[in-house]
Amino acid sequence: SNYLFNASIPAIEYADTLLLVGTNPRMEAPLINTRIRKAFLNGLDVFLIGHDAKLNYDKEVLGEDLTALQEIVAGTSEYCAILESAQQPVIIFGMSCLFASKYEATMSLIQQLVRKYPALVQDDWNGISFLQTRAGRNGALDIGFVSNDEVALDQVRFVYNFGADEYYRLKQIPEDAFVVYQGSHGDRGARRASVVLP
Repeated sequence: SNYLFNASIPAIEYADTLLLVGTNPRMEAPLINTRIRKAFLNGLDVFLIGHDAKLNYDKEVLGEDLTALQEIVAGTSEYCAILESAQQPVIIFGMSCLFASKYEATMSLIQQLVRKYPALVQDDWNGISFLQTRAGRNGALDIGFVSNDEVALDQVRFVYNFGADEYYRLKQIPEDAFVVYQGSHGDRGARRASVVLP
């Protein structure tokens, strides 16, 4: 799937190489970061594309943007030999790769990676993983909630918000609309709500 953490958290320990792209699991997903550290201590080599973050383990930085991923697809990166010999590679993509401005380029590169390095996706292994920073986002995508920019919000009278604090059109909801916010971390959505539920 193109939004799930496909490899699963326990499977990190079985990976023979790990590439982090546009993510800092220490800040975004401490439990996953703990598994990465455990695997690192047992010999996993970790590589990073993105800003050089302070993680709890050593990693080799391949670049700061999607250009480094393009080099892997093109076969010019030093990481290519590692990925070619890997039996169970994992690449974790962070949300910064999936913003609207980078989404199409990232998904295209992922498709090219899977074609070039078939060990990434096998019958019993899917090493392409997406690290969501909001727990509710996976659930919403699972049941078919997707952003629809064509919906005019000026006539909306009722909104049921499932913890979508980062929704970029939140300010477009009319002031007289009745907004129910349900979530565990009240932020912008809770401040805008008429009723807040746990």
